[in-house]
Amino acid sequence: VLFRSMREVSGHLNAALDHMSGGIVMVDHDLRLQFFNRNFIKAYNVPEVTKGMPLEEAILLRAKRGDFGAGDPTEQVRRRIEHYRTPSAAPVEDLGPSGRVMEILRSPTPDGGVVAVFNDITERKAAESELKRVHYALEHAADGVVWIDRDGDRKSTRLNSSHVSESRMPSSA
Repeated sequence: VLFRSMREVSGHLNAALDHMSGGIVMVDHDLRLQFFNRNFIKAYNVPEVTKGMPLEEAILLRAKRGDFGAGDPTEQVRRRIEHYRTPSAAPVEDLGPSGRVMEILRSPTPDGGVVAVFNDITERKAAESELKRVHYALEHAADGVVWIDRDGDRKSTRLNSSHVSESRMPSSA
C-alpha cells in the first residue's frame, strides 16, 4: 500500500511538472541532469537529452547548433555552466533557438545540485520595448504632451520637455 501511494504521489508530481507553464531542470552536484520536463525540451528543442547526461553536453548541443550566436562553443558552454556552479537568485535571460526570450531562475538544492525554472517572457519583453518606444516618442514630440494618471491626480501630472519649455512649468506639477 505504501509503495502504491508513493508511486501515485510521484505520478501526480510528474504530471504537475510536465503541465506547468514553464520548463524545469534539476541537476545533481556533478551537474548531471536528474529531471527535466517536456516544456524544457520544447523551449530549447533538445529532444536528445537524457537523465544522467552531463549538463555540459546538453548545453554543447545548443552551442554547436548556433543557439548562442557566433563564437567558440566551448567558451559559450563554460560561461553557461558557471551559472550552475554558482547559482544566483537573480533571474537570467536567455534566447531560445526559436527567438523566444526565456527567463531562468536557479536555486541551489541542499545536496549541491541546482533546480532551474525557465519561463517564456517574450511577450513581456516585447511590451517593455514598446513602452520604451512610446515613452521616447512622447518625450521627444515637437508639440507639448501632458499625461495624467487615470484619476486625474495632479500630483502625477507629467509634462514632456517641449511642453515644459513652452509653458515654463516644472516637469512635475
